[in-house]
Amino acid sequence: MSATKTLDKQIIENDKVVSIHYRLFDNANNELLDESHDPLEFVAGKQNIIDGLEKEILGLSTGEEKNVIVAAKDAYGEYDESALKEIPMDQFSGIDLKEGMTIYAHDENNQSRPVIIKSFNDRNATVDYNHPLAGKELMFFVTVASIRDAKASELESGRPEQPESSGGCCGGGCGCG
Repeated sequence: MSATKTLDKQIIENDKVVSIHYRLFDNANNELLDESHDPLEFVAGKQNIIDGLEKEILGLSTGEEKNVIVAAKDAYGEYDESALKEIPMDQFSGIDLKEGMTIYAHDENNQSRPVIIKSFNDRNATVDYNHPLAGKELMFFVTVASIRDAKASELESGRPEQPESSGGCCGGGCGCG
């Protein structure tokens, strides 16, 4: 007679360190926007990824896959016309501006963030402070790679500990909040 031990199955819940692989699509046209090459690792419940994605993967276990549609308001927000700003051209000295290019600028809180040059003339440039995915309904195809209990230090910081050789949080960044 053999005895079988039942292992407690880990599921995604707050305060767990979760590792996922994902492919991200624009749900309107099925365009592939991003995909993870290395797993995206985060502490659930600590606002490390967009709310709409996190809410939909709670309760999944290792190895499970799920397609998740995330409305714009639960992803990067609705497109906000008031986020278009006219900036004097002298603020761009030394930069060869092109329409559609992304540059880094400081917002009202002095935080560096990517902005898109929408248009420009001799006097001003119209800069779009919206996230590039604002206003888009997104579709994620997610595979849960691993789940583990977070260490006290990870709960305190809200971020998983990274090995010394790690390149960072997530390759493409669309899953990061």
